[in-house]
Amino acid sequence: MSGTGRFITFGVAAALATGTLVASGSSAALAAPAPDVTTATINAAQLFRGSHDLRSAGPVERARIDAYVLDNARRGRIVDASVLRVASGTEPSTGARITSVWESSYQPREFRVAVARTATAGASGFGAAYADVDAAAGLGATLAGGFGFAGAVSTSNMYLQDHGCATTFFVPDYTSPSDHVLTSCFEKWAQSGTNRWIYNRWGLFTQAPDYWWDILTEPLTNDFTLRSRPWKGLESRVSSIGGWIPLVGGSTCTNVANLSVSVGSNVSITVPIHQCEGLETLPNATQHSMGLDWDGWTGDQRFLDFALALYAANNTVVPVYADYSWATVNYCVQLAVCIDENLLTKDTGW
Repeated sequence: MSGTGRFITFGVAAALATGTLVASGSSAALAAPAPDVTTATINAAQLFRGSHDLRSAGPVERARIDAYVLDNARRGRIVDASVLRVASGTEPSTGARITSVWESSYQPREFRVAVARTATAGASGFGAAYADVDAAAGLGATLAGGFGFAGAVSTSNMYLQDHGCATTFFVPDYTSPSDHVLTSCFEKWAQSGTNRWIYNRWGLFTQAPDYWWDILTEPLTNDFTLRSRPWKGLESRVSSIGGWIPLVGGSTCTNVANLSVSVGSNVSITVPIHQCEGLETLPNATQHSMGLDWDGWTGDQRFLDFALALYAANNTVVPVYADYSWATVNYCVQLAVCIDENLLTKDTGW
């Protein structure tokens, strides 16, 4: 996490991936009250108990579909609303209202929520995991077409084998005119007849604003992370990873560079990658996984993206990855003691 916080801070550690959140001691001269802490990890199927298409969705869910389609259109990507699924549910221990919209087989699998509160401050963490269930079931690729970076991606000897996208809306832990919005997308590129693959992943977090007249809440995003790893039980489909991009962070998250990653001597992909200050790259050759972790303080959107070169176990199997995204938002009354982001952990066991 970033070494700079707002005002005087106190300790709180949260492990979103394991659903634990515990208070920690403080080195600050001013003692802070211990926070009230609530955490939850919940299976998406249990939370939603069914999903809807455009025809059967209720008014709130239809509005989420409309927002999803409009957001993609603004990014130059046309989405057919008739192929979307939507579901909503309330996580009982935190009371968080969660709604997801997803395409085809790229389904939400699990959500993780953590909330820490005092009388004058709070911090919330929101996580969502997705997986391509059709690919895992051996049903083959979804229909190809324009997706994500496809318009800007340059490839050599590769084709777009699969893709998917999903957005989850979380009601914030403070008064706001809108929800937190967490988007996750992927592309799988392959070289025909070989075991060479490239997994292209990106995610976007849009923090729910406070009202313009509310000078006390001051919500700021202080963590946004993407992780991808082979889906549990299908790890053997990936034999090794090659290169990855980005290798390091950059000056700002608006600093975009065209970076390339190769699989072998004549197979590559070039992707416009955002390079952020405060960004840590987290490749793991043993787990065949990749991750990005951004730490800082911002009220703006955060966009993260990476590409990972893969070698499958043979020329016929299809690698299947599980994707995880999460963000934390810190909010407190002006000049109050705020939640200490430096002690926030988030990926234990993931």
